[in-house]
Amino acid sequence: MTPYPYETRSLDGKDWLNIIEYDKPTIKSGEDAYYIVFESISSSTSKVIHVVYMNKLNKIFFGRGQEAEIKVTDISVSRLHAYIFRSA
Repeated sequence: MTPYPYETRSLDGKDWLNIIEYDKPTIKSGEDAYYIVFESISSSTSKVIHVVYMNKLNKIFFGRGQEAEIKVTDISVSRLHAYIFRSA
């Protein structure tokens, strides 16, 4: 699996540009970094970036409910619609 690129070259090829700006979790020396980044795109032009630190979580839930770590406000999404779990 190839990670999604977080930067790209400018049109003239001289500079590196960040695709998405977000705060990365602070990682202590010697600690493994388990985090996942999600981008929410609504029907408007707004975007929301979710950075979920997975070191203390084995599972994150998506949905409309209060229990969900990633809230989705679409009526077609159930309260606990889906989850992603860490297997490492």
